[in-house]
Amino acid sequence: MVVTFRQNSETVYFMKIVFLAYNHKDKVIAQLIYHCLIKEKWSDIYVFMDEFSIAPGQDIHDGCINKAKSADLAIVVLSEYTQQSAYVSQEIGILLSREIPKIYVSLHEDWVIPPGYEKTIKSFPLHKWQNPFDGFNELIQLIKEYLKPKEIGVIELINEAVRLSNQGKFEEALEYCEKAIRNDPDYDNAYTNKMGILRKLGRYSEALEFADVALAKFPKHIGIMNNKGFLLYSLKKYEEAINIFGTVLDKDSNNLYALYYKGRNLECCGKKHKALAYYKQLYELSPETKMGQRAQKRIILLE
Repeated sequence: MVVTFRQNSETVYFMKIVFLAYNHKDKVIAQLIYHCLIKEKWSDIYVFMDEFSIAPGQDIHDGCINKAKSADLAIVVLSEYTQQSAYVSQEIGILLSREIPKIYVSLHEDWVIPPGYEKTIKSFPLHKWQNPFDGFNELIQLIKEYLKPKEIGVIELINEAVRLSNQGKFEEALEYCEKAIRNDPDYDNAYTNKMGILRKLGRYSEALEFADVALAKFPKHIGIMNNKGFLLYSLKKYEEAINIFGTVLDKDSNNLYALYYKGRNLECCGKKHKALAYYKQLYELSPETKMGQRAQKRIILLE
């Protein structure tokens, strides 16, 4: 039976629960683990941490116990404080009594799996990684091995990338584009979005290199060619940009974007009369659109 819950203010559907147990003195490390896990945006996994998962007014202890009884995988942050809390010990007791995967995250080499637990759990020595985020990535892979989550679809990944990009979170958006490309190398929209985000990050040369990679895979893709043309324009490589926008117009003579930017590049090369012809063609085709209005401004300026 699919259950519904709310995570990060969004309703999510899940069949597998990851339960995070910790002493409050280890809360910071538990929070880092939680945020690394939910960043994955798994389509069928719900990560439970009392601080973020129990609504105000609900009984925290009862909520934790109920989730421990229904969890599909447990992560216990192990430190010198773990067994000092009666609540955490009770949660662990429930988790250990159930035949589910259990992972102890050890924060120090001297903190070992408590006696009697060795056969029922997996030890994860986080302290061995100099960069804990590298350890978290390994932890995510371990969870995937146990629970085999469904991959989120590439369309949803790109939708998330667009949402993050609109919020100015370009690095995070880039990660979603790259994951979409890994999951489905034939999804062209992932390539155009990655190029656009690299451009927003100011990484024009890298975006231009990636444009060639994308065109090698989609040699007739007008959107990718337009993106490459704009990158060339941004890098002041006007003659190259004129050529690629010309290629677009050979395939689609009424492409508004190519008409405008071929005009802009011609202008930058001092060929104002030729630029004017492209602006006029664009304005006649689509006077009410944003591109048409921009073309009109160029016409007024040049005339």
